[in-house]
Amino acid sequence: ETGEEGQSSVEDAEQQTIRAKQEEESANEVSQAETRLTVNINNTAYTVSSGQEFADAVSEKFTSLADITSVEFMSGTVTEDDLGYFKTNKSKLTGLQTLKINLDSDLTFEGGTVLPDSIFNVTSGLKSLTTVEIAGFTEIGASALKINALTSISMPDVKVIGTSAFSGCKNLTSVDLKNVESIGDKAFEKT
Repeated sequence: ETGEEGQSSVEDAEQQTIRAKQEEESANEVSQAETRLTVNINNTAYTVSSGQEFADAVSEKFTSLADITSVEFMSGTVTEDDLGYFKTNKSKLTGLQTLKINLDSDLTFEGGTVLPDSIFNVTSGLKSLTTVEIAGFTEIGASALKINALTSISMPDVKVIGTSAFSGCKNLTSVDLKNVESIGDKAFEKT
């Protein structure tokens, strides 16, 4: 009887181990499926879950928005609301220096490849934001990047720049226009 009981308990232990592995794999799959967006903030990766707002994810991690110096959207789908967060919190994001939204096979924007009108029309807000990278976008909407502190913008795929897109960016010193085919009225007024 001892042999059968010993064999039975070994089989039970094996079954428990198999079940535990299956549960862990299942939990990992659910966790991965629930991630809507991965964002690198101050060189640390954070995830935004499906159904969660970018703003909520940031507020869970940072008590002071002034501590945020860099934001890079890494993978998933960026929404217009995600980008609107920067405009809404322009007076609180006083330390933000770099913003990167480089669309590729891992990162998409719900609006396709057009950066929406007025999305970063913050004029005097975001006082430290000097560098913006926006690869993968083919069009910059009207008044989309009116950021006074902006000194450098990398936009290698942009073909169309909307009306007043960079108007008032008085510190802008570096813009690559090699692929641009159309520039709207007053796109660089007061720069």
